[in-house]
Amino acid sequence: MPGPSYPFDDRNMFFGLSLINPWRDAAHVEELGVSWLSLQPHVIWMDIEAEPGVYDWSSLDREILRLQSLGLDITMVLSPIINAFGEQRDELRELAMSFPSVMHFLREGNLAELQLYPHGDTLPLWIAFVRAAVDRYDGDGINDMPGLVFQVRNWHFVEEWPIPDVDDPVVYVELLRETYSAIKSEDPQARVILAGLAGNFAQYFAFMDGFIEDEDAGVIRGIKVPQDVFARLPGWSALKEDWEYVLEHGAGYFDIIDLHAYITKESFLEGEIEYLRHAMQSFGYTRPIWIIEGGGPFKNYPGKRAENTPADPYYGLGSLEENAEFVIKLHALSAAMGVERQHWGLGLELGPDRYWDGPWGGMSLMDGEERVKRPSDYTFAIMVDLLDGFTQVRDLSSDQNRIIAFSVAGQEVFVIWNASESPIETDLSSIVGQGQFEITHIVTALTTDLDPIYLPNEVQSSTALPISITPFFAQALR
Repeated sequence: MPGPSYPFDDRNMFFGLSLINPWRDAAHVEELGVSWLSLQPHVIWMDIEAEPGVYDWSSLDREILRLQSLGLDITMVLSPIINAFGEQRDELRELAMSFPSVMHFLREGNLAELQLYPHGDTLPLWIAFVRAAVDRYDGDGINDMPGLVFQVRNWHFVEEWPIPDVDDPVVYVELLRETYSAIKSEDPQARVILAGLAGNFAQYFAFMDGFIEDEDAGVIRGIKVPQDVFARLPGWSALKEDWEYVLEHGAGYFDIIDLHAYITKESFLEGEIEYLRHAMQSFGYTRPIWIIEGGGPFKNYPGKRAENTPADPYYGLGSLEENAEFVIKLHALSAAMGVERQHWGLGLELGPDRYWDGPWGGMSLMDGEERVKRPSDYTFAIMVDLLDGFTQVRDLSSDQNRIIAFSVAGQEVFVIWNASESPIETDLSSIVGQGQFEITHIVTALTTDLDPIYLPNEVQSSTALPISITPFFAQALR
């Protein structure tokens, strides 16, 4: 008997979130109108298979049922980077407890030396585990999770590259090959997603190859390194070679390439995307790009702790206004570059024992500590309301003006901005057409009561559109 179908094939799936609490945040997620969820749920091998061949799916089942009840296409993050059995498992738990949190242990525990990834006797266990997981959630009516709402197709093999536990690209590619085969053998329709290239690595690799011209992309620990010098740095050139080994030799074993686009300056994003495209093409193939992690500006924020994972202070502090502006700019630019799906973080919960701080305290739509909506949250909702379901995107930028045209329900919606701090009345009639245009402003500030400040829509001639660093939406009046 056939199981549940997959309802997302013919839909625009561009707008997505991550790291939601599906019980607490349900109403908020539905309000924002997103269609997919990245980075969630995590399929943690160690938690599910404590003894060889014995699986406890209960916690994962509950999370999947709740997420699917919100109508979200979820992304399963396969996490094989740490598992052990018997006495080694007890030793591992004791070692992990010596760190402030699990994340501190994963990032700082020298896991590569422990070789906890699948290999030797544990590799067959990993493959059997992957096959069992895919079989449980593939919606074919056989061995499915009770109550499965629709098929699960997105399988992300390790969240990010570089991987703390696997510092050898040869090891990752071999694991990717084995895992890809296991997934596809259970569900040929499944999508296997490559480990996402970390944001700072993407920035530096793109800068090294000349895809980003802005010299600020070469800043390391406050020092601006010129492009020709950066390209010769032994450490970074070796890291780039490792990543490109993965792209070359892993080419047949993934369906989607993932970019973790945490962007400090908007001038970096297009270069990072172009770098990935060019690298794939140099090895004779291309794959769709998803931004499974992304946000900005990637800076430290006033009043937010920046002890464990700070941004480079060279770039200064971010603001809530700039964060709201980046929501529009990064989505518009990535869509214009052909990115199929774009993530934004809802709000990472922070605290004294949390590993992630610095920019993660300010980039998200909601304050992770106070659970208060930021201006970017209201701006995100405006964007989805105006652009969801777009069928085409064109980059019509001219001179210093960024003009991205979205085709939505038979009409074009323009997203427009430039680098001017104050609005400059500009004639764009030769680009957007003659006539009157309705302008929809974004939310960049809150009242003292933390309510959004909505600027009223206004009508302007296309010969005098007020363009500034703050983007707006413009639609021709019919």
